Amino acid sequence: MGLEVDESGTNTVTGVSITARGDCCWNRLQGARVMIGDTPWTGSGSRKNFKSCGVVGKAVVRGGSGVNEVTCPAGGIAGKYLAIYLPRKRTSLMLCGVQVHSQT
Repeated sequence: MGLEVDESGTNTVTGVSITARGDCCWNRLQGARVMIGDTPWTGSGSRKNFKSCGVVGKAVVRGGSGVNEVTCPAGGIAGKYLAIYLPRKRTSLMLCGVQVHSQT
């Protein structure tokens, strides 16, 4: 399961702030991978066309209590599409917000 964001042009992504739901299911975000690429995400097979920005850790912040920060490697990752992917999980991705941080 995943979420794709078209950034309307190539950007260098330095990090992502993800707000989980506060009423339920925030722990489903644990282990989610934030990926950056130049082609649309079409499923788990798209991973080979994306670079990993980072992974949401085990201590997922519940919505209303803050955000889950994922920081890309130094210098950021250039790409047009951002995907948040739950590997090996058969569940829905439950989010309230995603903010992409990029270099200008």
